[in-house]
Amino acid sequence: MATEAAVNDSAPKKDYILEEDERLQTIFSMTTEDVAEWIKKMGFPFYQDCFRRNFINGRKLILADASSLCKFGITDYNHIKFIAKEIRTLLKIDDPSWEAPKGIKVAYLELKSRSGKDVDNLTLKQFIQSQPQFLKYDSKYRASDEKNT
Repeated sequence: MATEAAVNDSAPKKDYILEEDERLQTIFSMTTEDVAEWIKKMGFPFYQDCFRRNFINGRKLILADASSLCKFGITDYNHIKFIAKEIRTLLKIDDPSWEAPKGIKVAYLELKSRSGKDVDNLTLKQFIQSQPQFLKYDSKYRASDEKNT
């Protein structure tokens, strides 16, 4: 009975990785216009041109944080905090921490912000399997990865 519970606990994690990979692919494929529209839907139509002028597409949005939003031309502190939080929410990543090591998902997103044949074809599952050093820190990926190896 305990074995059955362990199997049931790990099954959703495998689905999570596959679903998350599909969800992230839609973000990677966002065009500059898609990002500008996303900013508009958040209630900031006046920042659309900031994102257009800086050619911020889905891959570049991955790397956007509070400091880069300033460089894009966003100067209102509360807007910067809100948009940075929405980017993290979109990517489903935690707030930055000085103490915690970088998670496997953040490392994957940083890699996927680049382009090229190898990077374009890399999935979250493949990245997890190639980076076992992260698994000791990121438990939500551990069980599904151990089961698949």
